[in-house]
Amino acid sequence: MLISLSAYIYSVKNCLLILLLLAQLPAFAQDWLTQALAETGSTQKAKLDSIDFQFAMSVNENSSFLDIQQKGESWTKGFYAMKAKTQRTLSEVASDTLNWAVDYYNARWYKIAELSFLTAKGFMETNNMINDISYIRCISNMAVMYLVQGRTLEADQYITYALNESEKYLGRQSIAYAANLNSKAKLHQLLGQYNEAEQLFDQALPILLSTVGESGMQYAIVGNNKAMLYQAMGRYEEAIALLKGDCCVGGFKQKNVTRKKII
Repeated sequence: MLISLSAYIYSVKNCLLILLLLAQLPAFAQDWLTQALAETGSTQKAKLDSIDFQFAMSVNENSSFLDIQQKGESWTKGFYAMKAKTQRTLSEVASDTLNWAVDYYNARWYKIAELSFLTAKGFMETNNMINDISYIRCISNMAVMYLVQGRTLEADQYITYALNESEKYLGRQSIAYAANLNSKAKLHQLLGQYNEAEQLFDQALPILLSTVGESGMQYAIVGNNKAMLYQAMGRYEEAIALLKGDCCVGGFKQKNVTRKKII
């Protein structure tokens, strides 16, 4: 997860102020305010879920998994945590289970992460929630997980489904669609299908430019991925130019570029 120190401190201060305020209120007012904050967090969390898609990232010619902290995510999680588990909707339970899987993967507990993803997927299928945003996120995240592990057949199956569903429910200009285009491009690259990979990176970049801007981490990741593709194709000058350009200014830029390898 990526979050600046200043943003973290700001979020902590706000949470402390809210806790101090709650402590000074009578019991009935505390209950009302806690519920109101919990509902605020729940509403905002649903909005964040629609853009919370993981991006496969090239590092030393391989793919790794990167979860990106969204603006307002820290305080949203804090408020949402106030909502009693018994009052959470099925959609929220599914999202909670999925987020645990992402956390396990970020902690490099890969076996537990895969089991948690499968648990979340099974829960949503059992409850007829395949149209829920968390189901699309789950399939998309599992696609990245299998891609990182080099399990190309499973990755292809999950990427294709996630790409189609993100287009159907969120549109071709959504972060979700761009994330899955990026995954599909990385899969083509892994299979040596470089021209197809380049075309998909070229489709993803304008979407991200319009949604997160030049300074967005997602935009930088896809720009980096395209540069690494050029390096694999032997197009070193284009790779270097891309790394020095706007595509990699979002806080992630590969350094030490040579004609033999980008590290």
